[in-house]
Amino acid sequence: KLDYTFVGISQQDVNELREKHDVVPMKLNQTRLAVEIGDVIHIPQHPDGREKRISYSTVCKVTAFEVFYKADTYFGSSGSPVFYSQSNNMYVLALHKDGGVELSNGRQANRGILISAILDHICQHSETDERPADVNEGASSDGKQESGVHVPDTTTNQGLPVVQTQSGENVPTPTSDAPSSSNKQPSYLVQETESPSSKTSQMPAVSVQPSPVVQGPPANWRNHAICPSPFETKELIRIAQRIGDQWVAVAKLTGVFKDWEITNISCNHTLSSATLKADQMLTDFKSRLGKREVLADAIKESGKLDIAKNVRSGFYIYSTD
Repeated sequence: KLDYTFVGISQQDVNELREKHDVVPMKLNQTRLAVEIGDVIHIPQHPDGREKRISYSTVCKVTAFEVFYKADTYFGSSGSPVFYSQSNNMYVLALHKDGGVELSNGRQANRGILISAILDHICQHSETDERPADVNEGASSDGKQESGVHVPDTTTNQGLPVVQTQSGENVPTPTSDAPSSSNKQPSYLVQETESPSSKTSQMPAVSVQPSPVVQGPPANWRNHAICPSPFETKELIRIAQRIGDQWVAVAKLTGVFKDWEITNISCNHTLSSATLKADQMLTDFKSRLGKREVLADAIKESGKLDIAKNVRSGFYIYSTD
């Protein structure tokens, strides 16, 4: 059931990869991660032997041995690492196994084998019963605690997302935010269980409401009190409606996102409007424990001062303008 294989590589080849291609091996240090429904995952893969692509989605179920997610994959992607980000660090959470697995709610998802299960199995069949020590002291204590392998930030040229239909047929990567006639819900709305913090299966009607550009912040910008409450789902929707196609600029100004992550959101065919893309970016920002003040400053720098004030004060939690 674990479905993994070891491939031996000589030390000489490892050294050559490091020196010529800047490929650094990952050490199997046990790391405790808080994994929850809705957390963001990425799957770099070579579908059907083609050049590297990255599929982007969220977790919809976690068990003792497996993690389930709604992500675009294709034949030849099994064995690809399932990456998970926490506190601006990247970890290998699982190995991708297969797709088309039916969940208890009748929806289908893809499946990966958790690194924690593989490490346990290795230890059971090795000369020592001890697992490596915890190396991530700063991990969140919320959610399901899982093992992961920390990934050094040395990778460049990440590639673009794999885009497939339900039938596995390739679809051209979209290049605009034109609305789609498809009724297919965004992948991040797939859920196995309900929780108060989860997104509902029905996305509220949205429309982009651009605000006039204001040149320069007022002298009393820092005097606006910062709302202590965490971001709420309805609040993120309202912010997304208002920043619209400015979400790319906002994402860059937060300093949280890498260029390839922004590209992945832009090319996600399930996000059929600028508002949905903005909401996905904001949801990812929240999942990475992004601060309200940082987001407000980014929105202000993008030219939307009134929206920035409302984000800073938490206005959109309870009201709309």
